[in-house]
Amino acid sequence: MQANKRKHEVNKLVIDEEEAEVVRMMFNLCVASGFGRWRLAMFLNDKGIKNRSGQNWSDATVGAILHNVMYKGIFRSGDTYSEPFEELQIIDSVTFDRAQSLMLERTEIKKNTRTAPLNTTGQSLLSGNIFCGHCGGRLVLTSSTKTNTLKDGKKTHYTRVRYICYNRSRRRIECDGQLGYTAHVLDSMITELLHSIFDRLTAADESIIIGGAAEKHRAELTAAIKRIKAENAKANTEYESLKAEVIKAVQGKSKMPMEVLSELVDESRNKVIETSEQMTSLMAELDEDNEKVEVFKSELVQIHTWSQIFDESDLDTKKMIANYMIKRITVFEGYKLDIELNMHVQQFLNGLENTENERAAS
Repeated sequence: MQANKRKHEVNKLVIDEEEAEVVRMMFNLCVASGFGRWRLAMFLNDKGIKNRSGQNWSDATVGAILHNVMYKGIFRSGDTYSEPFEELQIIDSVTFDRAQSLMLERTEIKKNTRTAPLNTTGQSLLSGNIFCGHCGGRLVLTSSTKTNTLKDGKKTHYTRVRYICYNRSRRRIECDGQLGYTAHVLDSMITELLHSIFDRLTAADESIIIGGAAEKHRAELTAAIKRIKAENAKANTEYESLKAEVIKAVQGKSKMPMEVLSELVDESRNKVIETSEQMTSLMAELDEDNEKVEVFKSELVQIHTWSQIFDESDLDTKKMIANYMIKRITVFEGYKLDIELNMHVQQFLNGLENTENERAAS
């Protein structure tokens, strides 16, 4: 049995290879392909890969992993860091440090400029992020020119622009939804939605919106850290008690069989390790929360600017703004919509709503 300099028992840690593969993939995509936290979270969720809790990934959870020195074999306790343990290293130091540099560069860029999604081609507002609610297929833009002959024999021409279900039009798979949706009708519905979002976010004070979004996240993290700390303290107490019982068993003074004690000690030790890792991850996530506030501010300033220029902008600019604000639009028969906003926009609205609810309750 190994012991540290203080003569405390050192537990043998083993890498979980299944989790390690996911971590390696995340660092590789970050360093080699330039994936940021948000893009990584979306990639993992699209692949059906869940986090340790069995939940979908968020950019904050991804960021906590990318910043966690434990993955290069270093353990942290508050401001104290251990020497590297090569046998526990999942990510080499060069890759880990490169990932930190890239994330820092990306943060500095975001503080000064906002990179918006590239606009897509087409004659409508929603090309590229609109889907059929019946089969899940993408809706694509089509146009056709119609000719009408008036009573005096004069011919008039007009262009009909529609979003049509690609799967149904090509008969790729069965789809029981309607074939097409008039483009200007859907565009008008989305424009109205964007106006309502702009109105809510520009009417409220910046500190309320950002504070609500950030404080909610910090409160959740703080509560989780408090809970995990309590679990860790309880696990450590139990572990020390069981080790004392083992000594009694060796001396013939314990009523518990050694086999049972050994199993209980292993379970208790694993609980200590698990809660320590969770605490390290959560504390890393909390450390970067202040950085997130600066990103929130930059995002909100950009949205305020767009709210002022949207109505007077050309179609390409409107399309770029719509693609930034809205992640996915799912359309059902009868023009019923299911809207998924991009994460920061949704966080702003959630933060504002939470603040309003708290005020109403007080």
